[in-house]
Amino acid sequence: MRPFIVDIPRKIVQTEDYFMLYTEDPGGSRIISLKGKTPLDRAPSFAGTSHGYWEGNTLVINSDNFRDEYPGRI
Repeated sequence: MRPFIVDIPRKIVQTEDYFMLYTEDPGGSRIISLKGKTPLDRAPSFAGTSHGYWEGNTLVINSDNFRDEYPGRI
């Protein structure tokens, strides 16, 4: 999710295997697999690939597989 000063509506949807953050910003939805790490044989993308797991009551999310030329990444 990108940091914006404006209040952008968000929706969270969770199933047993996925966690989704939907925002109305240009980035759209972020789907996070809770089934383990996504294979890196997928083509890199601007949004990358996210996978998560629970540590107690905390959802830990890791993202990787980003395209190198994304201008918004630091």
